[in-house]
Amino acid sequence: MIYLPTSLQSSSLRIQPLVYDPALSRFPSKTSISMIIKELMVDQWNPSSSHEYFYEACAPIYCSYSQRIRKENFIRVVIMLVSMIGGIVASLRILTPHFVKFILKFLTMFKKTSEQGN
Repeated sequence: MIYLPTSLQSSSLRIQPLVYDPALSRFPSKTSISMIIKELMVDQWNPSSSHEYFYEACAPIYCSYSQRIRKENFIRVVIMLVSMIGGIVASLRILTPHFVKFILKFLTMFKKTSEQGN
């Protein structure tokens, strides 16, 4: 949707020029957009990493980590079993009719070929 004011005097949209403040920007006022984008990009990517240098720079008193291990309780195991049984039942309800049709077609084909052989 495009906003078009009906008249310039009654417009609630007030457009004012930006005031350049050199304390807020490291770029001069006449810097082009392409130069700003070029300066914002990474000049060189250094893929090397050193845990020793990081540890020296950070200088922690001690280093630790935590690992969360999920314990399986009785309720969680029961819910998992019921979910698996429900999934098996649902898949069998979908697959069983197709499997029975396939077997019946196979048996009728086998019966027809044996009758033609007699």
